[in-house]
Amino acid sequence: MAGSRSTTTRPLALRGTAVGRTNWVFASSDQGGNRAATIYRLIETVKLNDVDCAAYLLDTTARIADHLARRTDELLPWNYRQA
Repeated sequence: MAGSRSTTTRPLALRGTAVGRTNWVFASSDQGGNRAATIYRLIETVKLNDVDCAAYLLDTTARIADHLARRTDELLPWNYRQA
């Protein structure tokens, strides 16, 4: 069913946000909270694209310094291919 993804996947993805909400109290500042939210959003996007989160983060952080800026779209979770 086309509608089943929007009615099950999205609420399940948001569940992690509700569970982790108290953890953001310890971010120390608005900037720290924004960074934590960005990292959390990236991790949830990786999971929604059926990519192994740990492998993605390790591989991407190892490759990003030498990766051409015009090709950073290759490192996005929906385009990701492990090197």
